[in-house]
Amino acid sequence: MALLGVLLIAVVIPRQVDSNTTVDAGYGRLQLRGYAIAVPFLPFVELGRWTAHYESGSLGKETIYFFGFPQIYREYFPDGTLMSEGRFRRGWAEGDWRSFHPNGMLAVVNIFEVGRAWPIAQRIYSAAGELIFHAEGEKVLVDKLEMVEEQPNQ
Repeated sequence: MALLGVLLIAVVIPRQVDSNTTVDAGYGRLQLRGYAIAVPFLPFVELGRWTAHYESGSLGKETIYFFGFPQIYREYFPDGTLMSEGRFRRGWAEGDWRSFHPNGMLAVVNIFEVGRAWPIAQRIYSAAGELIFHAEGEKVLVDKLEMVEEQPNQ
């Protein structure tokens, strides 16, 4: 019986985990770190804030988890400027997902509904902040993409 109690404590208490997974974010490799609960015969269950840092030490990504389900996601450029952010609900992207140009200006807004893998609306902005594309569902409202040489987030 005492062994069962020790086993339950070892399983239920969250502990810090350094994931074996490294992510190539296009600006360098990142290693994930956060807290998790170990469940016998299953992968660990993420809890709270998970982070990934660039080799320079600056924050590259952060995800907030609730019992294995991501809730909030943020990604950063190596200089610390926000690159993208969004929210999840029941494991699906929800609401506004925003990406930014390296200069900090808004680059893309994708709007998601829970249960749909693709955005229901999208707006793309130039690095100067001009709206160059806007679509709602299948209807394109603004399309100046051919007039702009740059690509978002580049």
